[in-house]
Amino acid sequence: MPVGGMGTVRGRRVVVAAVAVALAVLMVGAARAVARWVVETPAPAVAAQPSAELANPLPPDAETVALGRRIYLQNCAFCHGPGGQGNGRAAPGLIPPPEDLTSVGARRLTDGQLYMLISAGVPKTAMPAWEKVLNSGQRWALVTFIRAEIQK
Repeated sequence: MPVGGMGTVRGRRVVVAAVAVALAVLMVGAARAVARWVVETPAPAVAAQPSAELANPLPPDAETVALGRRIYLQNCAFCHGPGGQGNGRAAPGLIPPPEDLTSVGARRLTDGQLYMLISAGVPKTAMPAWEKVLNSGQRWALVTFIRAEIQK
C-alpha cells in the first residue's frame, strides 16, 4: 500500500479538504460580487403607492403585540437585532446594513409606509418582501410590535 500517496485515505482527505477550501474561497468572492452588483445597479422606478394613508386595522393590545413579537424574533431579529438597532447576527455581512428601527427616520414612517416596506421589501438591500410569507394580519401585527416595543 502506498505511503502518503493519492491512493491512501489520508491522501484523499487532503484532496477533499483542498477542494472544500477552494470552493469556500470561490463562494465568498461570488457573494461579494453579488453584493456589489446589488448596491451598484440602479433601482427600478417604483410606482407611487398610497401607503401613507393605510391605517393599521389591528388593535394595539397585548395579544397583537405578542404575535408581532413572535414574528419579529423568528423573521427579523437575525438582521435587525433583538432590539431593532440593525445589529443582528447577520448585520455585519449585509451591504447596506439593516435599518435601525429605533432611528428617527424609521419612527417618522407612517404605519402604512412601514407595512408596505415589510410587504414589498427594500430594493438594493437584503430586506426581502414578506407579502408571500406572512399574511396581512401577521404583517400588521409586526407593525404593531415595532411601534409598541421597538420604538417605545
